[in-house]
This record gives sequence, C-alpha cells and structure tokens, in this order.
Amino acid sequence: MGYDDGLKGIELLASHHTQTAAFDNYIGDESGHNTRSRETLFRLGGYLGSDQDLIKHKIALSHVKADIDTRGSVSTTDTKRRNVNYQLDVNFDREGPVTQAVSLLADYQKTHYDAVSSWATFDNKQLSEKSVAAEYRYFHENDHSLSVSGRYTDSSQFDNSFTGRISAGIRLAQNFRLHGSYGKAIQNPATTEFYGWSGSFVGNPNLKPEKSRGGDVGLLIESTNKHHSLDLTYFARNVTDYIDSEVIDSTTYASRAINLDGTTKIKGVEIAYNGKFTDSLTGFANYTYTRAKNNFGVELYRRPKHQANAGIHFQVTDKFGTQASLSYVGKRIDNYPYLTKMPSYTLVNLGADYQLNANLNAYVNLNNVANKKYENILGYGQYGRTVYVGLKGHF
Repeated sequence: MGYDDGLKGIELLASHHTQTAAFDNYIGDESGHNTRSRETLFRLGGYLGSDQDLIKHKIALSHVKADIDTRGSVSTTDTKRRNVNYQLDVNFDREGPVTQAVSLLADYQKTHYDAVSSWATFDNKQLSEKSVAAEYRYFHENDHSLSVSGRYTDSSQFDNSFTGRISAGIRLAQNFRLHGSYGKAIQNPATTEFYGWSGSFVGNPNLKPEKSRGGDVGLLIESTNKHHSLDLTYFARNVTDYIDSEVIDSTTYASRAINLDGTTKIKGVEIAYNGKFTDSLTGFANYTYTRAKNNFGVELYRRPKHQANAGIHFQVTDKFGTQASLSYVGKRIDNYPYLTKMPSYTLVNLGADYQLNANLNAYVNLNNVANKKYENILGYGQYGRTVYVGLKGHF
C-alpha cells in the first residue's frame, strides 16, 4: 500500500511465503522427511520530486528473514538481511533534443547467518557491505543513448572492489537500432557457499569472489508501427575465480564450493521477439545459446546450451485476461554425486487474471500443466502440476 501524486510518494510492502517439500534421497524409508522454507519481507520506500524536476530523492529500507528447516537430515538455517539505500537524481538537462542526468547512490546492507545441523553449527555469522555508486545518462531525441556507471563496495569479509559499466545505443534508421555494453563485475560467494549449511554441503572459508569482464553487442529490428521487434545479441565474458562445486567424500558424497583455476569463458547468442498482433493479443518468444567452458576447455556443469521461452497474452475484456507460456531447457551435465547427463524438459503454464476494482486484481496460475517430472540439480525433483490463486493490490 502507499501514496503517490506524481511529485511525492510512499510505499509499504509486506509479504510472507511458506513452502513444504517432501524428499527421498536414499533407499531407506524417508516418509517423514521434508523441508520447510519461510520468507518474510518488509519494505518501506519513498520519493520526492519527479523526472521533470532538477532534483529527485529516493530512499528505501527493507528487512528480509528467511529460514529453512529440514526434517530427516536435521538441519536449520536462519538468514536475516537488512538494507537501506538513498538515491539522488540530478536532471540537469531537461529541455531540448538532448536530456542528461546524474544519479548518486549510497547503500548499506548487513546479513546475519545461523546454521545448525547434525554435523556442524554456525552461530551469528555476519557480513556487511557499504557501497557508493554514480551513473551518468545521456539521451537524444533521435533515440541515441549513453550511460556510464561505477560502484565502489567496502566489504567486511571480502576485498573492497570497484565495478563499472558503459552502455550505448544508436538509432541507425527507422527500423534498426544498434546497442552494446561493456563492464566489470564482482560476485561474492553466497553465505551457504562460504559457511556451509549441513554435512552434505560443507563451507569453504577460502572462497574468493568471482571477477568478470565482458559485454554484448546487438541489433534491434522493429516494424515501422513498432508492433513487432526482433533483437539479436551476442554476449561474451571472461570469469576468474568462477565458483563451482566438487565432491570431497566419495562415501557420503559431501561437496563444497570451490574457485576454478584460470579463466572461465562464457559466450553465446540471444534472440528475442515481441509482437502485438491485435489490440488484445500480444506474444513473445526468445532463445539463448550458451557455451561455457573452464580453463581446460571442459563445459561447465548444470549449464544448458539451449534455452527457449514463448508465450501469448489475450485480453478478453477490459477486466479479464488470459495467458499461456512454454519454456524449454536443454540437456546438460551434472557432477553430483557423479557425472550424469541430464535430459531436456519442456514446461507449459496457463494463467488468468481479473481486475476486481481499481486497486485489486485476482489471479490463478496453473504451472507445469503436463505434470512433467524434471530436475535442475541431480537428485532434487521440482514441482509437478501446481495451482496458485491469489490477490494483488495497491492502495
């Protein structure tokens, strides 16, 4: 819920999610074994000013609490994450064929992590990060654009780091636009990778953050009326200290996260289509081809070469809409507990929504219509046919 008059606004968001999943990992009876996960989110945000004003302020505070209890392997994890950030937008060039702006950001995040299992206990592990960032944006009325950004992060656990990115777009003609970007990024290990959470997944305190450099270049092709578009993009990045996993005990198949030696190379092609067929019928489709290899030229585990999605949305009336989507994940290789070729799978999802009033929307989603049995990680089955019913509101 919140308030927004275009010049100032405030928003309060609260959500809670609970999920229980049964599992069967061994030959013996595990009828009482299950994992229950819960996540609660509170977020308060607000702004003062508009994009047409010289100055615009934004501030947000959030608190996330997540816990996972596993019966059978007797393990519990508890994570609390608090975040506060402030952003200042300076729109110093607001009139004429060119618009320019600068954004300054300050961010603070603190994470508390506790884990208890039959094998180990991790009490009150903490990670805090303080960041400052800046971004410059340029836009020309002929659809040319440029943005340059940088971010400095002070971490309590890992080395301080600087990351940056530059991106640009050029309108070549009415139906063609060229775009590209290049940047440097840092990805810190997850708390479970660094500290572990059970005897089957052991922490690695020697883990280092992933460091990557890379970019993309693409061509956007649009119809004259902008109802149809096709975006072709080539991407490539080199990653050092890529975080993977390895089995450290051939008897229990316990594993841990590790940094790969040398440079991991990831490259591929993305093709994305968006279309408006009528005023009430729209559709999309996309395909991604990815090649990911480590320093020895061996393909990375759990990385499908082929992925694709497609969907349509039909607005039956002003209030009632329906949608259908299809997603495909290609074959890949898993290494836990042994090398295994994972089969491809295709999922079909259906949905409908109804606008009850100006502030409230009801929806129903039927996911995995065919009740397909599949795994993203060997040994961890995903949900079969599932129905979600809910309400979305804004006030």
